[in-house]
Amino acid sequence: MKDCIYITSPKWTEFLRRTPIQQDVNLWSGDKRWGRKSLEPGAYFYFVHTKSRSLIGRGRLVRSEIRTGSEAWDCFGRGNGAPTLESAESLMSEVLKIDNPLDAEMRCWVLDNIEWLSDEGAYGLSEKDFGKPVQVGKHFSRGEKPDLEGLFESASPDGFVRVWEEGAPLEANFRVECLNEKLSVLFQSGGGAPRGGVGRKRNPDYVKGLELLLMRLANLEALLSRVEIETAATRNLSAKDRRLDLVDYPFPVDLSLVDDFSKFRKAISKSAARTGTRTISGGNGRKQIRLYVDLPQPEFQQRDWLQRSLERKSEPDGGSRVQRPTDGEEQERKNAAVVGRKGEIHFLKWSRQELEKWGDPDDKTDSVGLGYDVGFPDVKKFVEVKGFRAALGPIRLTEREWKTARQRRESYYLALVAHLDESKHTVDLVKDPWGQLDRFAEKSARLQITFKVPGQAVRDVVPDS
Repeated sequence: MKDCIYITSPKWTEFLRRTPIQQDVNLWSGDKRWGRKSLEPGAYFYFVHTKSRSLIGRGRLVRSEIRTGSEAWDCFGRGNGAPTLESAESLMSEVLKIDNPLDAEMRCWVLDNIEWLSDEGAYGLSEKDFGKPVQVGKHFSRGEKPDLEGLFESASPDGFVRVWEEGAPLEANFRVECLNEKLSVLFQSGGGAPRGGVGRKRNPDYVKGLELLLMRLANLEALLSRVEIETAATRNLSAKDRRLDLVDYPFPVDLSLVDDFSKFRKAISKSAARTGTRTISGGNGRKQIRLYVDLPQPEFQQRDWLQRSLERKSEPDGGSRVQRPTDGEEQERKNAAVVGRKGEIHFLKWSRQELEKWGDPDDKTDSVGLGYDVGFPDVKKFVEVKGFRAALGPIRLTEREWKTARQRRESYYLALVAHLDESKHTVDLVKDPWGQLDRFAEKSARLQITFKVPGQAVRDVVPDS
């Protein structure tokens, strides 16, 4: 297989670096003969800066064709490396040195799997890499330039990269793509060893890798608009038939509000097993899936930036290292869920008698990620319920609950329901818990971020406790 190094316009590369593109990229060229026989689909084009002669990225060849500039715009749009038809015409005229590029024929090298290097990692090329006189592009056999090719070693030939955890790669692969101007994460399937039992299992860290990706998307405050199965069996199905139905998580899902990523991942796998299969009992829950995401900040919407953020070879500076919960913490969480439900039931009954002036309570305990359990619309108050088997003790709030407490301040309450294992329960209301307890709260990052408040601090804000 032959690859090539190719001198590209800085305007073309810079636009594509910062802009999510809806489809394949078009590397247009005025030389209609160069490379047409030696470069085959799958060949890599290594992009080189015109002036600095430094390597800045690469793309994989899908096909080549001859089109006029106008036809190229109709087919590839902003994939031509410009935001508008007028700017594309100007750029083509500047680079190709012709007056009417929209009417002129040019070779279109159609590329996908575009990857970019950071400026710090740019690889300088010497004159010998281009020959004399300097050529716009030069072929070389794959494997001939290991230093150059090694800059992209984190990516497999099909563009997938691994999920990393604490400085080590997991056997779980994904890639970020942009389809119809919408970012998506394609997560590879997991499976057993090849037929006959010879060889390695495919993506054995599927479960851990998917949970980490979901958690990292949550840290970016991503909205998950839909999830689709993407396999050979579903390729010809409609989008509706490929789409997962997550019963307890209606789309779009605000991932920052998900409290339990293990539970959420299981919901995805359960639906994946039922989707795109002909068997009644269901199929593999570790299929290849595509996660369509919306991100709030413009800088988050760059494909290469998002892929690096999700891959996470090293922990981001100043970021919380999210760890998996210990067995003790997981058991604590399960116990809290049981006690919490008892507390919610008792509080709803208690509030109808003791908080009559607040109006009818609006039970939100079955809703996901609101940041509170019970609302009182008549007085615009919001209550999060925490239950205790015996006396008051430490409490743990999710990141969403803590954020809601900070936003609502004096309209937000904690209802502390104690002695649930005894015949007589007690209820204490703590107004503005963020204002009273924030200085005591200890942030913890496991599969989700929580804030733990010590028991003594809780007791101190409740009179006579």
